[in-house]
Amino acid sequence: MGFEITEKAVRRAGLDYWPFVKLAQHKSWEDYIAQSRPGKIWLFSKFGERLYTDAVFGPTDALVFGSETKGLGQAFLGQFPESQILRIPIVTDYVRSLNLSNAVAIALYEARRQLTLDR
Repeated sequence: MGFEITEKAVRRAGLDYWPFVKLAQHKSWEDYIAQSRPGKIWLFSKFGERLYTDAVFGPTDALVFGSETKGLGQAFLGQFPESQILRIPIVTDYVRSLNLSNAVAIALYEARRQLTLDR
């Protein structure tokens, strides 16, 4: 991973929700799929045609993001239907991509918002 998840690192970052995180590390993508069995896999990419707000997220869905510099890669994206590749619009011509943590926050909060509406 490109960041530390030690107790000291998360405490310093002020992650007061850390005790509630269910962290799991997998040996491979295939291992993750076999163990987690996500309902639907949503991929986030600047190449997506569909807006993230048009997706209907379910409680067992997986949200997948690539690295800030390389994304998910065309070969990986090609394994999924276009309808599952989502994009977060960028409102300016001067920015080519969002910071990964911002993209994750935007997408995750939309998914949580949708799931909370059902309560």
